[in-house]
Amino acid sequence: MAKAVGSKENNPIYVGMMVDSLCRKESVLSSLYDLTQKQHDILSEKELDEDAFMRLLDEKGVLIEEINDLDSGFDRMYHLVQLELTSNLGAYSDEIERMKSSIESITNYSTSIQVLEKKNYERFQRYIAEQKEQVRKANLNQKSVSSYSQNMGAADGRASYFFNESK
Repeated sequence: MAKAVGSKENNPIYVGMMVDSLCRKESVLSSLYDLTQKQHDILSEKELDEDAFMRLLDEKGVLIEEINDLDSGFDRMYHLVQLELTSNLGAYSDEIERMKSSIESITNYSTSIQVLEKKNYERFQRYIAEQKEQVRKANLNQKSVSSYSQNMGAADGRASYFFNESK
């Protein structure tokens, strides 16, 4: 006979899966931190490599989805074993300690990522502002050239006549 989901016999399996889930999340956050650091490095360069930056954004998106999936799975398992865990702490003390250790590491990674993301956001905002300024200057230069061309066309060639006559 198959064991029912949420039955007491499955609790050690679920607790083990929770430990594994936290360990996996820790690993994914480590990878996410590395990608965020690479973004920081790209944003620190004089010229932004937009393709590399966009690839990193895509890779980070995949990792963030994985984290969300891990969180959902962890929550589902926790709800199945919550009563058992709280009423029988001694039986799961090793697993609880491993989860606490993973949660501490996860918290540290999360904090580090948030700090780095804030720096990256500020650097990216400066980059955007610089790009806008370059576009504004290019538009201003284009208007100046256009205005000069119109003014020269309105002169009916008189300026060139005087220039040629003075030779």
